[in-house]
Amino acid sequence: AGRNYRKLVALADEELELSFDELGDAFLLDMELNEVRDAWGQIDEQGSRRSSWTAQLKADLDGIEGERRSICAAELARLLDALLGIAHLLPNDLERLVEELTHETNLLILSNRDVHATLVARLEQREVKQQRERRERWEQRLLAWRQLRHAHAVACYQQALHAPHVVSPPERAEALADLSAAQRAAQARRE
Repeated sequence: AGRNYRKLVALADEELELSFDELGDAFLLDMELNEVRDAWGQIDEQGSRRSSWTAQLKADLDGIEGERRSICAAELARLLDALLGIAHLLPNDLERLVEELTHETNLLILSNRDVHATLVARLEQREVKQQRERRERWEQRLLAWRQLRHAHAVACYQQALHAPHVVSPPERAEALADLSAAQRAAQARRE
């Protein structure tokens, strides 16, 4: 159960890194806002999947522990029957012996459940922390997207303002030439 969980989490981590790689500066400029938001949807979905895997791990561990408890109960019952059959001790003494073994087994099972609960709680805490970190990382990429788009828009506007047809339009050159000719003609008439 634990190995499968680790494999799934490792694969999910790789997918998450690929998702964040797609939000790199080289790709952000070409993306629209809805695409950046969709990327968060994919990242958030991974968090939901990971939470379900943790719940499945908990269920698997509970199932394993329940199976172990059943097996131990059956084996202790078989041991008691076998010891009674061979008359190893008096029945009351045998029952006390098996009762002590049962008590030790129950303590072990309770200890295992406590360890499993602690493990699952830590995994859930880690997942919540990682989800928060993923959200913060995505928000940084969203901010980078906004800054890149803003800088790109300003650069395009500046380029458009400094274009030759804006700085020195042909119509203006013609109008200035006509004005200059008119001024020379007016000056010539005055003289």
